[in-house]
Amino acid sequence: MILDISELAKLPGARASYEVRQELSKDSGLTLIGEAAVSLHFTNTGSIILLQGSISADLELVCSRCLETFPQRVESSIREEFASSVPGVKKPTDTIEHLEPREAAYSEGKLDVTELVRQHLEMNEPLRPLCRQDCLGMCPRCGSNLNLGPCQCGAGPEESARGSSSEAFAALKELLEQKKGKQG
Repeated sequence: MILDISELAKLPGARASYEVRQELSKDSGLTLIGEAAVSLHFTNTGSIILLQGSISADLELVCSRCLETFPQRVESSIREEFASSVPGVKKPTDTIEHLEPREAAYSEGKLDVTELVRQHLEMNEPLRPLCRQDCLGMCPRCGSNLNLGPCQCGAGPEESARGSSSEAFAALKELLEQKKGKQG
């Protein structure tokens, strides 16, 4: 969705508000469940257009421990500044449309709401999403989801947690024991 705010960009002191529902395309890199609720409030201060608002959406994420998909609400506040088009007012040169025009959601009086939503949801998406705080993850031997019950290889959650680190550090443990043996 493209919002044309070119008239607002020309009038110092002008204000506008929009409440929109926004979908994302399949190739956006995010899986949205339904639509994002977006609230946008614009103020033309003379030299800049100040955008304040919020985004709320349900994303389908993949758990970083067990690899199961799960829904999670992601919310973001928005505060952006864009150059205004007021005649005779010096335009700031440190706004994103001047510094990185290809990445900008705003250009020549038009705001790409889809791109704005994508950017803010991506920035607020958890780095290591968890389906639940006590997720047991996967068995390092057989790959079974330990949240569904014990795996068939018999490793179990305790051994899985110890096993992955003890196997990875077995050589260091052996060197430490050798060093202790020489000292003692």
